[in-house]
Amino acid sequence: MDQSRVDYIPNLKLNKQIGKFRAVNSDIQKGKSAGYRIVFYQDNANLAIYPLAVYCKSEKENISIREIEKLIQELEAKTGL
Repeated sequence: MDQSRVDYIPNLKLNKQIGKFRAVNSDIQKGKSAGYRIVFYQDNANLAIYPLAVYCKSEKENISIREIEKLIQELEAKTGL
């Protein structure tokens, strides 16, 4: 993953490394600012990355911390992390 396109989400009360990767939407000619966002949980202990959400920036401005926390809870319940 190209680190220059990843933003880590600060101020999460969780002790987790959560990132947001920006990907270009080839259907829209506006660059990565109008592209997709892939929110992921980076599990450094197990060298794994778990996708939490994918959304189009033109349809959803941002994902809330509350939404991310809920997605992490669902992931942990399913995987036992």
